[in-house]
Amino acid sequence: MHKHETLAYAFFLGVFLITSSIFEVAYSMPIYDKEFEKTGVYGLFDRTVAQDGIKEMLSYLRYGEPLSGKFTDAEADHLKDVRGLLITIRIFYLFSLVSCIIMIFRKADLSQILRYAGLGTGAAMLLLMIICAAAGFDTAFQIFHDVFFRSNYAFDPAVSFMKAMLPDRLFLDLGIKIMLSVAIKCGALILLSHLLVKIDFTCFKIRGRKQASGKKII
Repeated sequence: MHKHETLAYAFFLGVFLITSSIFEVAYSMPIYDKEFEKTGVYGLFDRTVAQDGIKEMLSYLRYGEPLSGKFTDAEADHLKDVRGLLITIRIFYLFSLVSCIIMIFRKADLSQILRYAGLGTGAAMLLLMIICAAAGFDTAFQIFHDVFFRSNYAFDPAVSFMKAMLPDRLFLDLGIKIMLSVAIKCGALILLSHLLVKIDFTCFKIRGRKQASGKKII
């Protein structure tokens, strides 16, 4: 396999790691339950009200199910933008998943692809963390919204149910969880790539010994 093909498969595998981590965190009710407890959301709303609100919002973002009257028109307009972004991320997720399946069937050099994907994606996440830390979360969060959302995103938690339910601290924690998930997967890929190299080397040594002994290799 050519070098550029190996790098391309490594890139798509990295995209799969990132997008899958986003969905694992963004759609996890247990994570929101813990965050609501941590950030004091359950002190503002009854537990059932908060959980019903986030379930309704996630159902809209994930499946397009209609929002109830608890969300204002401005909030619904912003969530429409969020849903559009998540649909784009899902397209990248599915495309990268197909690429990974093709990679397996083409019998690509998995050890190199896993290593490049783990190191490259890990380096990209580290760089992103450094930039966000240097800029500060508030600045990074504002830039993110300016880039990806066309509608108003400045909501007052005193009057906005959505903003009171989703404080900035919650988004910071979700971002950290996504990066940690990606980091763990990158580490697993690097470890697996070393294991594959070791297995290949062991098989090569065994084959060499059999050839030296004059045994027929099938």
